[in-house]
Amino acid sequence: MTRNTNAIDDPQVVEHRAPVKEQAAVWLIRISDNALSADDVDDLREWIGRSDFHRDYFIQLSQSWDDMAVLQELAELFAVPRAATASQHHHGLGLWINKLSFAGYAATASLVACTFAVLLYGLSAFDSETQSLQTAIGEQRLERLDDGTVLTLNTNSELSVDYSGDNRIIHLSRGEVNFDVAKDPHRPFVVYAGDGLVWAVGTAFNIRLIEDSVDLTVTEGRVKVYSGIAPSEPLQTLVTDSLSAENTPTPVQQNEAFVKAGEALQYSQVIAQKGEMQREQLEKKLAWQQGALIFKGETLEQVVVEVRRYTDKDIRIVDADIKNTKVGGYYKTDDIDSLLRSMSQSFGIHVAYLDDDVIQLSSK
Repeated sequence: MTRNTNAIDDPQVVEHRAPVKEQAAVWLIRISDNALSADDVDDLREWIGRSDFHRDYFIQLSQSWDDMAVLQELAELFAVPRAATASQHHHGLGLWINKLSFAGYAATASLVACTFAVLLYGLSAFDSETQSLQTAIGEQRLERLDDGTVLTLNTNSELSVDYSGDNRIIHLSRGEVNFDVAKDPHRPFVVYAGDGLVWAVGTAFNIRLIEDSVDLTVTEGRVKVYSGIAPSEPLQTLVTDSLSAENTPTPVQQNEAFVKAGEALQYSQVIAQKGEMQREQLEKKLAWQQGALIFKGETLEQVVVEVRRYTDKDIRIVDADIKNTKVGGYYKTDDIDSLLRSMSQSFGIHVAYLDDDVIQLSSK
């Protein structure tokens, strides 16, 4: 098909732009509703190729959607085989290749638009074998994955990484990890933790397993959380809701939620609570990444629970009268002895080392 790329810019045909805009919106709605047949996909390819304005406006409108459901659908509709050659990209959406500068485009595009850029250029996706990462008690570890994603493992943590498929899959089995995810709209980043998962594309967030629940804190971008999900459940069945769900009143019990930067969420089989965090709360919660523990009025009992994560010593409170003693201060995660000495001096707590493994706390 021969395209007249200048016709759409002619003042005499400006009136044609209104229906093009309406059609672009309809296409995106249909993609969001998962309502495209194989023939519809071919029609969409043909529609986008009709003119520069069709293509450019579709990109512009896509940027305002930023919907994970649309993102996944586009990734499947216009998937480019990893081994495809350049000659295979000259059909349908491949017409965009000579029209866009990927470097400049990716800097400003939304998730959906970035998906197109990646698919059109056929960027080679790397394969990384499944690997396991773990830390001992008191150890912290920083690991950079092949795609540039950075994982920071806190004390006594363990996870597995599987980059062998179309998605980047993490299984967190214990502990706490901070994820600084490299952007790759073609390969969503999914963390299975507890009774659910966290779905992201390029963002930063912290996950901690606490007994039967999961604590999530997002520091950059946003993610979507699904609770009550088994690791064996197909990912494709999950990405079905539109972005409008983010602004829908949240029921007391639900299984899906968007979480954005500055928010925290806890879930188990259902999502228990979600809320915004103040800057001071965020810094305190993530201080471990700088090797620090920050306490601001927690009880001694609460402090001991936290400190136990960083030592193999058995710290016991043997005097019930001091359990509710308020504790404050900045301490190092790798120097528990100094922390105990400081509490002894500042809060009237007697610290007794019974042997190499047991430490008792009582009132002076």
